[in-house]
Amino acid sequence: LEVSRDDWELHFKQVTKGTEVSDWGQLQNAIENATPYKTIVLVNDIKAGDDDESIEVKNKIVTIELNGYELNRNFDIDYPFEVELMHGHVFNVFEGSQLTINDSIGTGVITGGCADNGGGIYIHEDAEVVINGGVIMGNRAVDAGDSGDGGGIYAHGKLKVNGGAVVRNEAEDNGGGIYASEDGNVDLWNSSISHNTSGNEGGGLDLRVGKDGKQPSIQGCTIRGNVARDDDGGGINLDRSSMLLRLDDTIIADNESKKGHKGGGIFLYNGRINAQRGSISNNKAEKGGGIYVDDCAIEFDGVTLAGNEATDGNGGGICNDDGTATLTNCTFGENEAEKKGGGVYASDDSKTTATGCTFEGNETSEASGGGFCNDGKLSLEGCTFKDNKSATRAGAVLASGKVSISGETTMSGNECKEHGGAIFVCDSATLNLDGSSGAITITKNKALFEGSGIKVSDDADGFNLKGSVTILSNNNNDDLFLEGAKKVNVTGALTGTQIRVILGTDSGTGTFTKGFKQNNGGHDPAEFFFAQAGFSVIPDDKGEGFVAGSDWPLLQKLIDSTESGKTLKLERDWWAAPENKALQIAAEKAITIDLNGHTIDRARTKHSEGGEVFTVNGTLTITDMSQATDTVAAGSGKVIGGYGDGGGFVVNDGGALTLAGGNVVGNKASTGGGVLVKAGGAFNMSGGTITKNHADHDGGGIYNAALDSGGGDKSGSVTLTGGAITDNEAIESAGGIDLSDGFGLD
Repeated sequence: LEVSRDDWELHFKQVTKGTEVSDWGQLQNAIENATPYKTIVLVNDIKAGDDDESIEVKNKIVTIELNGYELNRNFDIDYPFEVELMHGHVFNVFEGSQLTINDSIGTGVITGGCADNGGGIYIHEDAEVVINGGVIMGNRAVDAGDSGDGGGIYAHGKLKVNGGAVVRNEAEDNGGGIYASEDGNVDLWNSSISHNTSGNEGGGLDLRVGKDGKQPSIQGCTIRGNVARDDDGGGINLDRSSMLLRLDDTIIADNESKKGHKGGGIFLYNGRINAQRGSISNNKAEKGGGIYVDDCAIEFDGVTLAGNEATDGNGGGICNDDGTATLTNCTFGENEAEKKGGGVYASDDSKTTATGCTFEGNETSEASGGGFCNDGKLSLEGCTFKDNKSATRAGAVLASGKVSISGETTMSGNECKEHGGAIFVCDSATLNLDGSSGAITITKNKALFEGSGIKVSDDADGFNLKGSVTILSNNNNDDLFLEGAKKVNVTGALTGTQIRVILGTDSGTGTFTKGFKQNNGGHDPAEFFFAQAGFSVIPDDKGEGFVAGSDWPLLQKLIDSTESGKTLKLERDWWAAPENKALQIAAEKAITIDLNGHTIDRARTKHSEGGEVFTVNGTLTITDMSQATDTVAAGSGKVIGGYGDGGGFVVNDGGALTLAGGNVVGNKASTGGGVLVKAGGAFNMSGGTITKNHADHDGGGIYNAALDSGGGDKSGSVTLTGGAITDNEAIESAGGIDLSDGFGLD
């Protein structure tokens, strides 16, 4: 630092002190005569002559200041190779030496080298090079047999780059920018490795370090636009089983592996990566557009993988081929795979854990799993899947291995052109949805065929459920599709779960849960599960969830929820399935049902106990306040299709039925085709019709039963003040009304 004073003001100016050199020979001589802590300074551009050789650093500690100038080896070679090839480096740094390259101006360049390995700089074992600024550019490593590595730098020793750049170098074999052997090591900070090219692996960097505990690090760097022309690892190739690469705050972008190879951004063939923050974006390869993990391990925390592409294979963002991937707070956006796994593909023997990750806008163009395609073991905790797309199955997640989803998870806006808008479960896979530690919500997804929310195929192993899980409001209300005889294994308490279920059986009906009663005793399955329109969820005889072939139980719920003294006005027709029970009017309940021109159809084709339409233990009034239209008469509502001991209604002891409107029509019974009034029951008719009902024995329209109670006979009561009883029939007696044992009629 030079200090001067002018008019009582201090002036500071950075100046470089040291040995000044202006040509190639002076630079070599200065290095040979250098003393520690003395800097050699370029004062102009320097170009090597035809007879000059590499600048050698032997047994020296040397610092060179580029001072913004260019150091040009000016060397190239034609085939066949010449002996001079071994001297084509710009710098050749030997064992026991240390070379520091500074560039205080920022425009200094080291260029024009061409050698078998390390066109720009060759670092021997136990040597060290430190680069603080400057650009290593336009150097070549050519293949002379067992060579052609490290176009810019070959590190057989230690390399540290802080603030420099390695740009537009070329290796005919591996490591277009930098190649580091098993005996070397590399630490990069705030540097750029860009637009380098390799003939084989590692367009930007090829790292094979890790011997004797040496571990590389890349921090705050940019690795961009590098190309592996005919092999793997467009940006970085890693190949050493004992290596752990620390990769922090680094941008890996626009790199490519060509000619059907792997790992556009990174190819991890051997070793491990621990990455924090930074991004892997817009890289391309046939497989693993962002990164290809080949039976290795990665840990990513806060890394963004976006816009990567697997051009003819799996894994747009990540292809995890039998490796282990631990992903925390990562973002996968708009990655694309030609085949499986737009965001991530994980193979059979892989293991992937994703926590707090977001998958948005990823896509497959020919195969499954827009967000994630898993053939191995996958754990998702607290993740978000949004607007992912698949050309075939599973817009968000394809589960053909074991998949566990927990924590607060959302899947929405995902879509596919076949099955499983959000999730498709197949191929002996198991899906575990555990909403115990956070709600899982799967909504507003879309599939062209079955299971807009989730489809569980017939060849899947299982679907396990507990906690709070919502699968609703997916396209066409096709929320959870269970193919064949597949069931939901309820493995714990359900808290706030709301799932609409569609069964792929021939009838669309059947038992669909296992373990529900064991883990949710005292609850009705219909508290947690819904059925599609025209079907309903009821308990089976063991208390498990059963999809019935109608929504008849919903009508029962509407009846139960209507307060005494109030009217339930029907807004549509209702049909029962064979397994449904008669509608119950509970004791001490007193309600009115306004048919409103609609039909309540029990749909019985043969006699069964309890086959009537209504069982009345409380007080029920049937009316029909509907108005006439051009095609339908006023009061055209019907109670129809019962076939039991009574047909339309069975009024039990203490029950009371009033028919004020509507039509009791087309019912069958043993006795009392229209209405069976048991002893102690009461029937009042003030309007409506009882018509075309049938009794196998007595009382085609009405049967008033008697009971010998031991203290005298007891009968029901029948009071008729209006309405019509017509065209009913009985096989034995009383086609219209049968008053048993002489009891009277009011």
